[in-house]
Amino acid sequence: MKKRLARKGAHRGPKDRLEAHAAFRCARLTVSAFSSALAAAEKSSAGAERQAINAPLQGSAADIIKRAMLGIDADIRSRDLGSRMLLQVHDELVLEVAAGELDVLTEIVRSRMAGAAELSVPLDVQLGSGPNWDAAAH
Repeated sequence: MKKRLARKGAHRGPKDRLEAHAAFRCARLTVSAFSSALAAAEKSSAGAERQAINAPLQGSAADIIKRAMLGIDADIRSRDLGSRMLLQVHDELVLEVAAGELDVLTEIVRSRMAGAAELSVPLDVQLGSGPNWDAAAH
C-alpha cells in the first residue's frame, strides 16, 4: 500500500482501491501459504520420524517371517509332506494342511516361527486351524 493511503485511511480512487485490495490479499495469501507450508513441514517431519522408526522394524519383521518360511518349506520338503504354504499376509502364514498332517505341521510351524530370530523377548506364535482362513483365525 502507498504511504498516503495508510496515513489518511481513505481511498482516493479506483486505482488506489485496487492496489490496496491486492496488497491486502497478497499479504493474506502469503501468511496462509506460509502457515500451510509450516503445518505441512511439521506433519512431514513427524511422518518422516515415524517412518524412520517404523522402516527398520518392518524390515526386521519381514526378515524374520522370511527365515521362518524358508525353514518351514525346508521341513515340509525334507519330510515329504503333502501340506504347503499358500500365502503370507504381514506376519501371518496361511498353509494348506494335508489330511493327517495337522499335528506335525503345527510342530514345524511353531518351532520355525518361534526360532526364526534370537531376540531379547520371545516370539509369540499363535496357531489356528479350520476349513478356511476366517475359521482358522485365532
